Amino acid sequence: MTATDALRQTTAKYLIPYLFVHVPVVWLTGMITGNDALIPTALAAAFAAAPAISWRLTGTGPLTRYLTAASFMLIVAVLVYAFRSHPWQIDIHMYFFAGLAMLLGFADWRVYAVATGVVAVHHLALNFTVPFWVFPQGADFFRVVLHAVIVVVETAVLAIGTLKLVDALDEATVAVRDAEEASRKAEIAQRDAEAALGQAEVAQRDAEAAGQQAQEASRRQVEAEAERVRELELIAADFEVQVGGIVKSVNSASASLKALALAMTDASEDVQGSAQNASQTTSSISGNVDAVAEASKELAASVREISAQIGKSNETTTHAVDLSSRASENVRSLTDKVGEIQNFVEVISGITEQINLLALNATIEAARAGEAGKGFAVVASEVGNLASQSAKAAEQIEQQINAVVSSTEQTSADIEAIGTSIESLREAAAIIAAAIEEQGASTQSIADNATQTAGDVSTFSALVGNVTDGVAKSASQAQDVLGASEALQGESENLAREVQAFVTKLRPADDLKEAS
Repeated sequence: MTATDALRQTTAKYLIPYLFVHVPVVWLTGMITGNDALIPTALAAAFAAAPAISWRLTGTGPLTRYLTAASFMLIVAVLVYAFRSHPWQIDIHMYFFAGLAMLLGFADWRVYAVATGVVAVHHLALNFTVPFWVFPQGADFFRVVLHAVIVVVETAVLAIGTLKLVDALDEATVAVRDAEEASRKAEIAQRDAEAALGQAEVAQRDAEAAGQQAQEASRRQVEAEAERVRELELIAADFEVQVGGIVKSVNSASASLKALALAMTDASEDVQGSAQNASQTTSSISGNVDAVAEASKELAASVREISAQIGKSNETTTHAVDLSSRASENVRSLTDKVGEIQNFVEVISGITEQINLLALNATIEAARAGEAGKGFAVVASEVGNLASQSAKAAEQIEQQINAVVSSTEQTSADIEAIGTSIESLREAAAIIAAAIEEQGASTQSIADNATQTAGDVSTFSALVGNVTDGVAKSASQAQDVLGASEALQGESENLAREVQAFVTKLRPADDLKEAS
């Protein structure tokens, strides 16, 4: 069993039973919030049972991993449904991100693809059909897009981390397997060497016995002994070749094991460095997100201030419209009064014409009266002059009144135009106020989401720290393997020296050959 399989079994051992913990939690949520509890509890139990059955039948195969990921996300969706109409409903969405991180132990990037697909279908489908099952304020497409972006970024990072983790586990498994194989070969070589040493000791004892017999035997036995010496030399040469080959194999295996241990150490250091860089990057991202949240809050405050100022401007504009309406009514009233004055001037003009006629008649009658009518003629002439002056004054008054009427009509038209412009300005101010109010809500939403993202980045930073610790442990184990390989290489070199010394001891038979 590989290290990856062992990690997956451990994850399934704890994660699948953890799914059943949500069943009473869903029931308690329904009781506390006052929503229905029976159907959500039954759904949570069904979703938890599906991966458990697959685990029982097929182990931690792909089907079990994919069912566990999908069921986990669906159980979180049931929790969001159970919290509907509750202020915490939007906060339960953070459990989706935590659940994605908890799937890291399966060491399979396809698990994240399945989980992300389930979350996407859940958000999109319910946002357009039953939005209050997802968001407390109802349908919000841009919020769905924001959640999707965050989920995709987290999934991408977790998938890359999973691939790196699987590669490291596979390399560690191969290195351990190679080390075990090298150790097994070393044990075999050691047993062969011990057997060869036993044979050499027997041969040495036989040679010593033959030497004693040669000293006591006749020259006829010397030739036989020389033949035996040659046979021993052949045995020693053959022994040197065979055992030397074994020692070389052990040296080669130990060198390969050392190279693998060094490669595993380098890979662990690279992964550890990447994890540290990821931790630093997440710290920087967290700081930037905090800055964005603060800036969004300040922008929201500015938007609220602008909205208040526009409200005051709207009130001022409304007052100006009222004043314009009053002025227009006053101008119309003035126009009516001027018309009445014009009628009065026409009456005066008519009276003046009558007086002129009477003065003319009086002058004619005075002329007829002769000397007696001269005084009356003077009076009639003065009356005629007064009538003429009155007529001229009436004409001047009429001209002034006509000028006033013209100015009044122009003023009335201008006031009406001003009133129309002010009304348009008030409508535009109302539209701007509504837009700024919407902008204020959007800015506040950005600030809230930035704060939430900062928390998610902190969680991911902690996860990167855990990965760094795991890689450090792998590096320590790689150092242990490196030490074992170096020790094995040293033992093989000692074995080579012992074999060479034994062969050297075995070859003094050359002196016997020269003596023969």
